[in-house]
Amino acid sequence: MLDESDSICLRCSLTAHSRPHIPEPLSVIITLLNTNHSPSNREALRGSLTSLRSHIRSAVNDISQLEGVIDSLRLEHKRLCEIEKTYQTVLHPIRAVSDEILAQIFHKCAGNDGMADLYQGHGQPLFDYDSLDTTKPPWTLSQVCQRWRAVALSDSALWSYVGVVFPDPELPFQRQVKMVNLLMLQMHRSQQRLLAVSIRSSFQVDGFHPLLVAVCSHSNRWENLRVWFGKNFPESLRCMSSIVKGNIPHLRKLHLQPGRSFAKLSIDSDVVIDGFQYAPSLQDLAIWGHTRRLVDILHVPWKQITRYRTCDLHLKVEQSFDYRALSRMPNLKIFHEQRSLGEHILQSPPPSLSSLHTLSFGISGNYSTLSSLLERLVLSNLRDLRIDATAKIEHLPQFLSRSSETLRVLKLRVKESESAVVVPLLECVPGVEHLAMRGNAPDALRTLAERVPSTGKLRLLPRLQRLGLWMLLGADEIDEDSLLSLAENRVRPGAEDESVTASHLPSETDVEDFSYLRTLELDIKFIIGTDTLQSLRSLEAKGLEVNRSACEWFFLSSEAEWA
Repeated sequence: MLDESDSICLRCSLTAHSRPHIPEPLSVIITLLNTNHSPSNREALRGSLTSLRSHIRSAVNDISQLEGVIDSLRLEHKRLCEIEKTYQTVLHPIRAVSDEILAQIFHKCAGNDGMADLYQGHGQPLFDYDSLDTTKPPWTLSQVCQRWRAVALSDSALWSYVGVVFPDPELPFQRQVKMVNLLMLQMHRSQQRLLAVSIRSSFQVDGFHPLLVAVCSHSNRWENLRVWFGKNFPESLRCMSSIVKGNIPHLRKLHLQPGRSFAKLSIDSDVVIDGFQYAPSLQDLAIWGHTRRLVDILHVPWKQITRYRTCDLHLKVEQSFDYRALSRMPNLKIFHEQRSLGEHILQSPPPSLSSLHTLSFGISGNYSTLSSLLERLVLSNLRDLRIDATAKIEHLPQFLSRSSETLRVLKLRVKESESAVVVPLLECVPGVEHLAMRGNAPDALRTLAERVPSTGKLRLLPRLQRLGLWMLLGADEIDEDSLLSLAENRVRPGAEDESVTASHLPSETDVEDFSYLRTLELDIKFIIGTDTLQSLRSLEAKGLEVNRSACEWFFLSSEAEWA
C-alpha cells in the first residue's frame, strides 16, 4: 500500500523507486561473447555497466531493508503467538469446571479404584499400592496451582486410600522417618474419613516398626485392609494384629496374602492371630494362599462373614482347602474358590450354607473332586453360579436341576470339545436370566435362537435378559448367523414387525415366564462382520443394548448383585 504523496509504503516504510527499464543485452553484445573481438562502442557500454551496478546496489539495499522488516515481523509474530497462548490458557475449559467435577477427575487420576475392591484386571489382587510416592497423585495434584491445591486438600476422600510399602531395613533410617512424616500428613489430610489400607513388606516386620505403629494408630478408621508380608507372614501379622486388637470398629473387608506360610508352621505351633476377633463390622474375608489350619491360626468373627474368597492356583492341592472355615460361616452369602481341590475335602461332611446365593469356582486340574463336591452340596438359595473350569462335570446337571428354582445367573467356560453338553445343562435351568459363556458353543447359540413350532415359545431359557459371549482361545469364532438370529428372535417385537405372529407373543397367563433380551455383551476379540454389527445395532430401537468390551466375564460383573 503506497502513499501517493511521498511514495512510501505505509506497511513496511520502504520508499518506492521509479527505476528505468534496463533492457536485455543487444544482439551484438551476445555475438561478441562468442569471440575475442573488442567492442567498438566501449565507452557507451561502460556507462551502461555503471548504471547497472548502481541499480544492483539499490536492489541489494532494498533486500536488506525487507529482510530487516521480515525479521521484525517474525519477532512480532512470535510475540503475538505468546499472547494468544495466554488468552487460550485463561479461556481453557478446565477453568470452568466446578470444584466438584475437578475432584472427581482427581480421583480418577489417583487410581484409587483398585483399592475399593480386591479384584483388578482379570481377578488379580492389588497388594502393592503405594500412597507415599510423592511423584504420583494425589501429591502431584496439589502442586499444580493454588486452586488445584485447595481442591485436593479439601477433598478428604482423595487421601483416604493408604498404601504403605515397607522399605529395605538396610536403607538409612532417615528414609523411614520421611515415610512416617508423609504418612502422618496423609492421615491428617484424610481427616476423619474411613480408610482403605494396603500394607506390603518383603521383609519381616516387628511390632515396633515406626511405619507399622504409625499406620496402626489409625486402625479405628480402617474399613478395607489388605496385608502381604513376604517373610514370616504369621509372626508379622500377629505383631500387627496385637497393636490393633479391639480398635477396628469399622473394618468390613480383610484381605490377607499368606502364600505358603501357614503350611510351613509345625503342627504344634502355638501362633494365634486374634487381633481381628473383635471386629463388629467385618463381613468380607479373602485369603490369597494356603488356608489349611486357618481356623486354628486366624481368629475372626466367623458368623459375621458374608463374603469369602480364596485364591492361589500354585498351591499343592492337599494344602488348598479347609472345610472347617466354611462350617463356621452360617451366614455366608458369596463364596469364590479359585484353587485346585484335593480329595481330602470330601472327608468332611458338606457345610450347611443356606444363605449362600453366589458360588463361583475357578478350578484347574482335578475336576472329579469338584464334581463330587457339587454332588454333595444342597444350596436352597443359590442365584448365581460361575464355573471357570469346564462344562463337562459329571454331577453338574444334577446340581443345576436341584438349584433351578432359584438360579438366575449362570456363567460357564466351554472348551472346544464340550459344545454338545451345554444345551442339556441349559435345559436344567429354565429360570436363568443372565447367561455368560467363555468359549465356542455353536450348538447353544443355535438352540437359544429356536422356537417350538407348535407353540412359538422359545426352546431354551425363556427368561433370558442378558447374554455374554467371551473368547477362550484365540482360534474361537462366533457363528454370526446364529448370533443375529438369536438376537432378532429374543428382542421385544415392534408393532411394525410383521414376522412376529400373535402366537409368538406372551399371553396374560404366561407373561411372567417370558422376558426379552435386553443386553448382549460380546468379547471385543471376536471378529464380527460390519453387516452383522449394523444389524445388531439396529435392534437397539427394540430395547437391545449391544456392548463390546474386554473379557471381564467372571470376576467383575456385580458379585454383590443379589446382596
